[in-house]
Amino acid sequence: MSKKPLRNALGSMMPLNNFCIDPVVYRKVGKVVIAGGLTVAQFSVLEVLYHQGDMRIGELIEAALTTGGNMTVIIKNLEASRLIEKYSDENDKRMTIVRITEKGVLKIKEVFHPHMLALNDYFSVFSAEEKKKLTLLLNKLKRE
Repeated sequence: MSKKPLRNALGSMMPLNNFCIDPVVYRKVGKVVIAGGLTVAQFSVLEVLYHQGDMRIGELIEAALTTGGNMTVIIKNLEASRLIEKYSDENDKRMTIVRITEKGVLKIKEVFHPHMLALNDYFSVFSAEEKKKLTLLLNKLKRE
């Protein structure tokens, strides 16, 4: 399970699309994801799997900043659409690992670029220094 760092529109390593601090961010940027045929939560899961590789469900819950109950529904729907698949951990058969499929890779590639353009456009009102400060503040909230 490879873990590749992902930088968002602020140059941060956190999943910005899950920081729904302001509903306006969600509405403006979420439109792109929804137009691509995904919910924001589904996009988040695909984005994490695409950039960080296969993950145990517990790791995915933490990385996508969602709850276990919500993740069950997200996984079920993504699996039904054949965008992800599950398999048992070879070292611990009790654990389930989720991976993105080729169809899922195509979907995230289709939606990710417009999503990043929307994020970059939305945050373009900030200077580079303001983006750094905002990232620090958001990371501080994430640790709380």
